[in-house]
Amino acid sequence: MDSFISRDLENYIQNHSSGESEVLQELRKIAREELNMPDMICGPQVARFLQMLIKLGNCRRILEVGSFIGYSAVAMAEAMSEGKLITLELEAKYAAISAPVFSRPEFSSKIEQRMGPAAKSINRLNGKFDLIFIDADKISYPEYYHKTFPLLSDNGLMIFDNMLWRGEVVRPESEEAEVISQLNKTIHNDERVSCLMLPVRDGLMMVMKR
Repeated sequence: MDSFISRDLENYIQNHSSGESEVLQELRKIAREELNMPDMICGPQVARFLQMLIKLGNCRRILEVGSFIGYSAVAMAEAMSEGKLITLELEAKYAAISAPVFSRPEFSSKIEQRMGPAAKSINRLNGKFDLIFIDADKISYPEYYHKTFPLLSDNGLMIFDNMLWRGEVVRPESEEAEVISQLNKTIHNDERVSCLMLPVRDGLMMVMKR
């Protein structure tokens, strides 16, 4: 199932939102039909939301933790007028799908994919980022928060995906739900930031420096 809400409501939202580009449709089809992992991409609503933020903020330097097959990276790159998006990925099998897309002329100058454990890749990054999008292994979310926070520009946004974990954060039972629930509390209590949780798809946590 690739819907976090009722199918009828999902269709209604889709029918009243701007559509995806052909390449995004192509990647979503791969996730659904070839990998049987439709939930692993951020989905059209989150993608469109990120695109609007990028355009509004004129984001020119973006960091993504967790490429998967490249859906969200491509969506964000489509919204960038110029600049660089660095996306981090561990699994070569997913990069085998994303890399040919990233190498297309419209994306090759914008997207740079770095392979390896994200925590180590983050340690090698320099400079500030206007937008940091984190959608990787949930157990490592707290580490990614603390490691990427110093890289966030003063007017930048950090966004975490899947922060409602299908509603399990209310009464956590799985390890992932417990980790995400605790991180939600950590962010909420962090005096350095302002935050907003949105019930978009599986939950987005938006973080901005005070």
